[in-house]
Parts: sequence; C-alpha cells; structure tokens
Amino acid sequence: MLKTAIILGSTRPGRVGSTVGKWKKTGRRRLIFGGLHTEICLTFAVVQALKDGYESMFVVDAVGGRSQCAHRTAIERMAHAGAVPSTALAVVTELFRDSASPLADNAREVIYWYFAEVTRLKADIGVSEVEKQAASAREHA
Repeated sequence: MLKTAIILGSTRPGRVGSTVGKWKKTGRRRLIFGGLHTEICLTFAVVQALKDGYESMFVVDAVGGRSQCAHRTAIERMAHAGAVPSTALAVVTELFRDSASPLADNAREVIYWYFAEVTRLKADIGVSEVEKQAASAREHA
C-alpha cells in the first residue's frame, strides 16, 4: 500500500477546508498535489499542507497557470515554502519503483501513455483565445 496520498487542490468556496479534511482523513504525512491553476488551486492547497506539517510534492507538468509568469511564480513560491516540485513521469516511477511488483504493468501503461501524450503538448500554456477575447470585450464595454 502506498504511504502517500494523492490530492487534487481546490479553492472553490467552502472547498479549501474540505480538501484539508480529506488529506487529514488519509492518515498519511506525505502528499502529492495536482490542481487546475498553479497559482490558485495548487498553491493554496500546498501551502496549507506545509503549514499543517505535511511533506508536500506537486506535479509541475500536470498543471498550468493563467500565464507562464504566473505558473513559474507559483512553482517558485511552493518550492521556497518547502514543497518538492516533480513531473508526472517522476511521480509514477517513484511510486512504482519495483518492476517486479504486481503493479508494474499498470505503471508501464501510464508511463507509455505519458510518453505519447507529452509530445502533443504545446509550449503556449496560459490564457486561451476565448478568454483573451472575453477580457478584451470587457475592457471596451
């Protein structure tokens, strides 16, 4: 059994407290976080976990910021606070180190899926064209 809990951060109203409650219920002291927005969902949950005394790791390539600057700044903030940045591939291989374990085939499926998917990603993570148009429309209203 894994000694690590995998947590999805959330900052929706009333959710930060429930997210904290979820990781406390796991009984685990080491947490791996993911989220939707690096500088919001992920950062708030990770910083809170660190304040509560949990070892915290976050997956850098499985989350995006509203801009490259926001993404990078949030990563630096979490790392300076004591969280460990990692990649999806590193997390999977760390959790399933033993290639002879019964879970090794499942881990290999995830690893090869990752290799196929990561080549499809673009470098322009951030604000979508639709969001840019909506912001522009508000400015000119």
